[in-house]
Amino acid sequence: MKKVIPLIIIIMTHCLTWSYGQQQNVLQYERLNDTREARVKGIEEETEAGRVVTQEEVDNPDTGPQYVLRSQIRKQTWVEGRADTDFFHTSNVFLSESAGSGEVDTSVLVQAVEASFSPNPGIEAWYGMLFPKIGFRQQWYFYGLTEDSAQADRLDDLDFYAQTAFGKLEYAFGEMAIAHFGIEYTRLVTDENGIGEFYNEILPNWGIQKSIPLNFEDTYLTFSYDGNYHAAETVTFFGGQSDILDRTDQSFTGAVSTEIVQNLFARLFYRFKYTGFIEDAERDDLTNTVGLGLNYYFNQYASIRGYWSYETRDSSGPFVADYEKMDTGVGVSGILRF
Repeated sequence: MKKVIPLIIIIMTHCLTWSYGQQQNVLQYERLNDTREARVKGIEEETEAGRVVTQEEVDNPDTGPQYVLRSQIRKQTWVEGRADTDFFHTSNVFLSESAGSGEVDTSVLVQAVEASFSPNPGIEAWYGMLFPKIGFRQQWYFYGLTEDSAQADRLDDLDFYAQTAFGKLEYAFGEMAIAHFGIEYTRLVTDENGIGEFYNEILPNWGIQKSIPLNFEDTYLTFSYDGNYHAAETVTFFGGQSDILDRTDQSFTGAVSTEIVQNLFARLFYRFKYTGFIEDAERDDLTNTVGLGLNYYFNQYASIRGYWSYETRDSSGPFVADYEKMDTGVGVSGILRF
């Protein structure tokens, strides 16, 4: 099993990044609504007294009172629980060199549960809203569920689970802008041959996002920057610990999101990510990703999604593969707040 551990580590670092990206796609729509609420909190307070508020007044608070649509006041909650399931097909699970013949396609199931202290709506501060969040998340990764028995046995060695404790603070301000800073501790564990934990990291992260309404109803252009630093420890061939995967990611994303029909949202995005490795000074990775997602919200508690993405990586590392891959999948999310 020890010879498989380095491969698991390579794949899981990619999977954790992928999983985080999927969560951010889901949260983006919620935060767009939160920033709108922050801008019109005064108007909502008037609504509590019974006055009717229009959509025009929400979008442009300076237009004065209108009397058509009633705004709903969101109940204050403090604790949040989430459950999420993703099932997707990937064309290159081993992240193999695209020019070679080592590409293996397979199915992946990712299940996650999360509990957090997360006031919603947030806390009014300065000229915006603060959204603190402290919690714990566990994710399970299962490979090769739809393959034949021989292939499934090979891919079964890749199964692992991740446990993450996290803290995060988001600040929604101005015209639909969000800044965030957080820190996470994650450990990865496999049950294969009693190996147990084979990777852990401390991950400080930060970023900023700006959404711009376009001249189409419920359509937004969003630009974001996200940075982080992985202080990582990995298991070596000899069972020791190494910090060879210490690295920093700097990502820049552009996206267009729109509400196609009521409660159905589409998001088209492009992301460029630079990864610099600290211990391996010769290695820098450039990753480009383009994708399309559809999210349907049944209500404030449940949603489903479908997505497609295409990704390429170019690395300066002499023994690191330059790969390309395509992922297609579906997911379902549930949330409870109280």
